[in-house]
Amino acid sequence: PTLLAPLLRKLAELAPEITIEPAVLSFESIAEGLRQGRIDIAITWDLGLDATCDRTVLMQVAPHAVTAADHPLVRAAKRGLTLQAVSDYPLILADQGLSLGHMRALFTARGLPFQIAHRTATLDLMRSFAANGFGVGLSYTRPQGRRSHDGARLAALPLTDAGSEAVILARMAGNALHPPAARLAELIPALLTQSDPDQPETDA
Repeated sequence: PTLLAPLLRKLAELAPEITIEPAVLSFESIAEGLRQGRIDIAITWDLGLDATCDRTVLMQVAPHAVTAADHPLVRAAKRGLTLQAVSDYPLILADQGLSLGHMRALFTARGLPFQIAHRTATLDLMRSFAANGFGVGLSYTRPQGRRSHDGARLAALPLTDAGSEAVILARMAGNALHPPAARLAELIPALLTQSDPDQPETDA
């Protein structure tokens, strides 16, 4: 939602002769579609792909915590927010296949305990649960706007010790792209932009 539509608009301006058929799929479906040749190129996180895929890193994105605007972590984040501080609160995670395991690994790799209070079907629902005080959400995707869908105020708090993950352009290694797809693969890296301010966001 944060990358696809703006990218399609820019590509339509630069390469109007190319017909693009976008598909929004799970990590597993992306990997399978690339292997079977049903997908030419994919913009995705580097999850579920093996050595048969070539990867071009488009950007590095750090995770952030999502809380209600009046959550205690908002004040703590002014000094720098760590995973250890987040682990003191129940978590809300979007239950999206490989993404769920990746979020858990952020804590287990550091020996930190954690409690998952809710698994939500979508990122929007996770943000709504967090904004309404049901726990702390975690996400790499950072939509613009400081309210959840139901209008509740929220904060997006950068994590200082969680590293970052790559958004990549993936394609099958060794398979030549047909000219239109090759043209898109050439254009995309320069067109993607990221808005991820360093300061915590809350609604004034």
